[in-house]
Amino acid sequence: MIDFIIFNSPAFGSTFVFIAALFVLVGVPVAVFFPTVNAIIQSTVADAYRGRVLGALGTTMALLGLTGIGIAGTLGESVSFPSSTSKRSRTSSRASSFSRYCQARCVRG
Repeated sequence: MIDFIIFNSPAFGSTFVFIAALFVLVGVPVAVFFPTVNAIIQSTVADAYRGRVLGALGTTMALLGLTGIGIAGTLGESVSFPSSTSKRSRTSSRASSFSRYCQARCVRG
């Protein structure tokens, strides 16, 4: 649900601070999940197999991510939603201004 709000926030004219807070809210479970999984793997898997298990976990997560993107793309093509990118909001113009500022700073050094 939070992802839906973030994705459609330009249509509602949400502020940058609100969107940043939602990203933090989405990131908190990830920050708890990965250290917990790593601790469980380290405590239950023998040293000789730990690299293989972590490699298999990483590969599985990457493949599932790609599968999810493929499914979402297929469903997105078959279901028509109104585009929220047609309206230029204050947030997107602020983000564009910030991006131009950062690019100018990098070019000047």
